[in-house]
Amino acid sequence: MARNPSIGLGVSRLDHSGEIGRFTIPLGAQFADLDVFLADDPWLDFSGSLNAVTDGLTINIGYSVSERFSNAEFATAGQREDKWLCIYQDNTTLAIYNIELPCRKNSLATVSGKDTVDLTVSPWALFKTHFEALVFSPDGNATTLLEVRLVGRNN
Repeated sequence: MARNPSIGLGVSRLDHSGEIGRFTIPLGAQFADLDVFLADDPWLDFSGSLNAVTDGLTINIGYSVSERFSNAEFATAGQREDKWLCIYQDNTTLAIYNIELPCRKNSLATVSGKDTVDLTVSPWALFKTHFEALVFSPDGNATTLLEVRLVGRNN
């Protein structure tokens, strides 16, 4: 399995009509550590240059380091529009959020007569434990996975 690290800076900019344009800047391997990236201030330098050649307003910047685990042309199973909708709650503010997971495993069934799964049985109980250990709310608080629902396209 190939592992090719990819470091990127995702930028969202607002135009005059309120629409958002997005682009990603691939970064060099020397910026795989966020602290190094921030210490070198390359974003501030680039941001100034970006403002000199484009109009609009930068509204969001996302830094990511990802690794590609396969060079396969396609997966052997899974459909991107067949999804699990994970509904979770911020443990402090009690705000509700969700994340869609595409390519659901077709062998996993929902509760009979419903479009939800039982989070107390395998493999969902372990998924819930791992989800809650990893996923924080946009406010930075711990979360509780409330429900996983089978959804389709445009949900």
